[in-house]
Amino acid sequence: MQKLMDSAFLLNQVRHWLATSINGYLGSGYGIDLKAYLHKPMNTFDGDAIIDKMRVDIPSLGALPRNVINLYFENAGLDGKKLHLTIGESVLSVPL
Repeated sequence: MQKLMDSAFLLNQVRHWLATSINGYLGSGYGIDLKAYLHKPMNTFDGDAIIDKMRVDIPSLGALPRNVINLYFENAGLDGKKLHLTIGESVLSVPL
């Protein structure tokens, strides 16, 4: 029997969500504007709000326990940041 959802499926959904700007689909608030976080201080990031929006936009993530999805940012060079998102044991790193 084949699994209905696996980590690759969820990671592909999250990759798509991260690559889609807000209102990228007409009439939908689906997506996120990651570039808006580039020039903000690191202590102003609200990872829980980002995860909550992701759970609303991607309903299949709602089936997972709350402590399975984690998000953090790190500085990458002088003027960049890197987003790290973990879903279970899978890690997705996105440079901004």
